Amino acid sequence: MRIIIPMLCGLLAAGSAYADAPDTLTPPNGNIIYSPNCTTGGLGTLFGIVIPQNPSAAYQWMGPNGFSTGQQSFTVPDTGWYYLIVTANNCPSFPDSVHVQYFNPPMVEAYTSSPFYCPAEDSIRLSATSNSPLIFWRRLLPNGNYSYIGSGAEAYISGNLLGNVMERILVSTNGAYGCEALDTVTLMRQGIVTPSTPVLDCPGDSLSLSVTGDGAFSWNTGDTTAVLHTIADSASLFAVTVTDANGCTTMGSQAVYIQNGAYVSLRAFPQAICAGDTVLLQAAGGSAYLWENDDTTGSISLALLHSDTIGLTITTPEGCIVDKTITLVAHPLPVAPSVSCDALYESLTYHWIAVPGLAYAAEFLSGPEGQWLSDSSLLASGLMPGQESVIILQVTDSLGCRSSVEARCQTAKCMLEANLEPIGPICLEPNAPSISLSATVSGSLLPGQGYWTGTGADSTLATFSPAIAGAGSHQLIYRYIEGPCQVADTLEAHIDMPLSEALIQCDSTPNSVIFNWPQLPQDSLYELSIQSGQTGQALSDTTFLVVGLMPGEAVILQAIAHGAAPCGLVSVVKECRAENCRTASPPTSRLICPGKSVELAPVYLEGAVYQWSPATGLSCSDCVAPIASPDTTTVYEFTITEANGCIRTGSMTVAVGELPDQLLPDTLWACAGQPFYFCLPDEGYYRWRTPQGQYQFLSCLYFSQALPSDAGHYWADVRLPGLCRFEKEFVLAIDESPDCGP
Repeated sequence: MRIIIPMLCGLLAAGSAYADAPDTLTPPNGNIIYSPNCTTGGLGTLFGIVIPQNPSAAYQWMGPNGFSTGQQSFTVPDTGWYYLIVTANNCPSFPDSVHVQYFNPPMVEAYTSSPFYCPAEDSIRLSATSNSPLIFWRRLLPNGNYSYIGSGAEAYISGNLLGNVMERILVSTNGAYGCEALDTVTLMRQGIVTPSTPVLDCPGDSLSLSVTGDGAFSWNTGDTTAVLHTIADSASLFAVTVTDANGCTTMGSQAVYIQNGAYVSLRAFPQAICAGDTVLLQAAGGSAYLWENDDTTGSISLALLHSDTIGLTITTPEGCIVDKTITLVAHPLPVAPSVSCDALYESLTYHWIAVPGLAYAAEFLSGPEGQWLSDSSLLASGLMPGQESVIILQVTDSLGCRSSVEARCQTAKCMLEANLEPIGPICLEPNAPSISLSATVSGSLLPGQGYWTGTGADSTLATFSPAIAGAGSHQLIYRYIEGPCQVADTLEAHIDMPLSEALIQCDSTPNSVIFNWPQLPQDSLYELSIQSGQTGQALSDTTFLVVGLMPGEAVILQAIAHGAAPCGLVSVVKECRAENCRTASPPTSRLICPGKSVELAPVYLEGAVYQWSPATGLSCSDCVAPIASPDTTTVYEFTITEANGCIRTGSMTVAVGELPDQLLPDTLWACAGQPFYFCLPDEGYYRWRTPQGQYQFLSCLYFSQALPSDAGHYWADVRLPGLCRFEKEFVLAIDESPDCGP
């Protein structure tokens, strides 16, 4: 393929003072426009343009398989790359190119969950399927314009933005080479009522009214269908409420008229009567009336013994003949029911079988006023046990027809008796289980409530706990309450407490142990022996002494108690220990300047013997607090021997003019993310220098939260009151492992 490279075009400006300078021209812009077959995805037409426009421009095309042409536009013969160079004024343009190929034409199809929309709905969902991800939604306006809704396979529009009876939503998608596909969905506004005819010829004619929408329909006539089939005796307004699946509600209405304003009506006064009462039938809207009993007046009165249907023919002034019927209901007098009673101590419940449609009222002739529980039961409360109540029950139907009956009832009397199951003597053994308490009540009428009181009694579980009650005699009282009635009875429980390990107490010194326990009422003798090899003596019937022990030495005593039932013979083993040697707070290390002294004072214990080593630099090696004047850093060991044989040992470091490893190691470790403290003896003035050149001035190096950035070389600078100064370099390392901790 031959490639054409545009060259800089130049002309000499003849007759110009600057004829020796070249004049440059801007090359034209040659562009390709490709119009494929967007319907099939097939090959289309290539068209060349030049900017600025030039009718004399020449077009040179090159394509696949040696294709070339000088036409401005042509139908593409084959797929592949096509190149265009446009020459104007002898200047060629830069090449423009396009790759022509077959493609899948764009396709889009729109959907909506319902062909109706509710103006009050927050969000109406639109969806589309397409072979392109570029999907756009627009609402077509009546004036031919459109408003943009959104993009994507789904779009939502608020119902309050829509208002036309019919709304058209356009969806489009873009494909290759700028091809576009379109589809449209139509939404009808919910609640539009359309009559079969808005004007009827005569009263009583039939018509139908339909309403747009999906969901639930509620007409002012009581109908619930989407299409209402009815008749009109006069000009009427038919209204409907439509509620869609999303709960959005709209209302619509339609007025229906009759030619010349004609109308007819037939009404009964009252609408319903009791058997034997008189009803007035009144007609209107006609010029002539004919009742089925041949009466021709506009109204008639009838006495009914039973329900009946009355017919009437009405002739309007316009000549319309309308047949009307009306059904009259003559209710028979209601039958008074049979009344029964349920009696409790303070209330009575009257029962009867209620008949639907009947109303019941009661008049109390004896006793307090009652309370309605339902239309078939009445509660009379506030009575005394054995009191009588008398009522008159009145029964009324929907038309006011009434009958009555008298009923008498009496409340129940108190007949309660309690019977308790006794419990035998109890020995309060360790972990003694609770004992069930049992009570039965006879003469009960209602579910009542019984409860136990007394030390150790658990009323909820109906149990008695000897461990809670303790030794001795206890009264357990059972009370049962049933409404206004109650009964009570008492149960006696006796508990003996056996000798136990917990009852034997220990008093000890580093060299002796005293066992002591209480004298229990049921025990007559205590047999004692030492099981751990020592010897001792009884100080009393309930006290035993063992002496000559080492600090912390254990002594095991066996005590056998000889007692009466229910505990009997009880053997107990108790271990006690001589008091251990006391502990004291460890001494603190000290910092001094060379040639200075410091007092060593670990702890003072009266009567104790002290020994210090080494003796080098000490004022004394067997006193409580010697004065130390070492030349170099020295670790002093001490031993304290108490009068009771207890021995304590320890050490303290006296650092002379330096920070030895005992006080400040070469490497300190800190846990990442945790607080860090490291303290030296508070002897003078401190300055800690961090790797970042920052300073801290207390005796402790402190971080509220150690971070990896805190790691590095640190310097501790100490100045003592004796005006000596020394420093030490050390490393702070950060442990970032998750299990790092103190």
